[in-house]
Amino acid sequence: MSHLALTLLLDRKNRLHEENVRLELPCRLIERESCSYLYE
Repeated sequence: MSHLALTLLLDRKNRLHEENVRLELPCRLIERESCSYLYE
């Protein structure tokens, strides 16, 4: 993710990339028993 962000910033600085970019990364929520406040 940081590599892509840096690439986009450098492209924008050099006027190679002027459009907005939306990046969605897959994720999932993992509920763990160590987080007891979720169950109170």
